Amino acid sequence: MLCRWINSAISDVHTGSKGSLSVYDILRAIKLAENYADRYAIVGFPAITASAHLLCDLLQYKIDIFTIHDESEVHSALKDLKNQGYRMVLCDIIANTTAKQLGLSAILITSGGENITNAFDQAVKVSNNYTGIRAEIAFLRSVICEKDRHTVILKDDASVFFSSLPENQLTAVREMLVNKLPTVLGGETLKFFHTVEGTLYTFSCKAIPFQDTMCAAFYFSPNPVPLSTSKNDIQYSNRQEAQDQFFNSFYGTIGSTATLQTAIENLQQTNVPVMLIGETGT
Repeated sequence: MLCRWINSAISDVHTGSKGSLSVYDILRAIKLAENYADRYAIVGFPAITASAHLLCDLLQYKIDIFTIHDESEVHSALKDLKNQGYRMVLCDIIANTTAKQLGLSAILITSGGENITNAFDQAVKVSNNYTGIRAEIAFLRSVICEKDRHTVILKDDASVFFSSLPENQLTAVREMLVNKLPTVLGGETLKFFHTVEGTLYTFSCKAIPFQDTMCAAFYFSPNPVPLSTSKNDIQYSNRQEAQDQFFNSFYGTIGSTATLQTAIENLQQTNVPVMLIGETGT
């Protein structure tokens, strides 16, 4: 990581494409060119030509300066200069290579020792910052990913921003969470139960802003009350699970209960408490 940053930073100060060369670097190249009798010009990216214009204005040098903004412009720009009678250019490494291919003399504008040192210092600082960020992210992830407590964060487009669940368990709950997404992003605080692969979980959720969008964070953990399969014990189900268990079961298809479905649907529209009474084991 550090080596990549150093190589990138040194490359920038040599090419001038991102980092700027100092006026001293430009001046050194001009002093070398003063012994050259033929017509020459300074060619480079804005980082080079800006310093060159400043230097020529201060020292009253009359040197032609040409600015290029993209590597694709280098060949045509140097070819035009050659056709105009220029025989040498002061330039960066990119233009230097092309100038030699076209038969032009070239003086490479290089960075002084102070710029190389600055490039190393900058690369070390950036690398240290990224190392600290990566360590912090790893630490926070280990805090979030507890054994008995899970977190799933969805973006407003329903894509997964973060999940502490294994992929197979995430698939089992994702559709249910996506259905809750509009409600959570609307600002409503929810707490509900849901069964995942035979285990009853307690869910809580809230909306969290991230950059220019909103995310929905779902926190859930196994419910301390065990989910029993015995008909004589208490079974905890949310509304959707209860409807699926009843209407898709034997009890939802026999005539004695099927006739009650209309009454049940009418009752659920009111806030009146309802008690269902039946034989033991029903």
